[in-house]
Amino acid sequence: PKLTPDVISMMLFGPGVIPDEKANKAIEEVATQQGLLYVFDSGANFLMFKSSKSIDLLPLVKKHLGIN
Repeated sequence: PKLTPDVISMMLFGPGVIPDEKANKAIEEVATQQGLLYVFDSGANFLMFKSSKSIDLLPLVKKHLGIN
């Protein structure tokens, strides 16, 4: 499935547990801490190139929110 805010929220917290706004805020905070300009949905079909310097934000967002 595409990584929409709803899907990300369900992946992080399970269905209906954490509002999408909290997930989006955490993603924004972690991206800012990492100095990122863009965050791409890796499930979207428009990703043309992935650098070896690319990072997966999901583990960092989970840590930021205190989720193991």
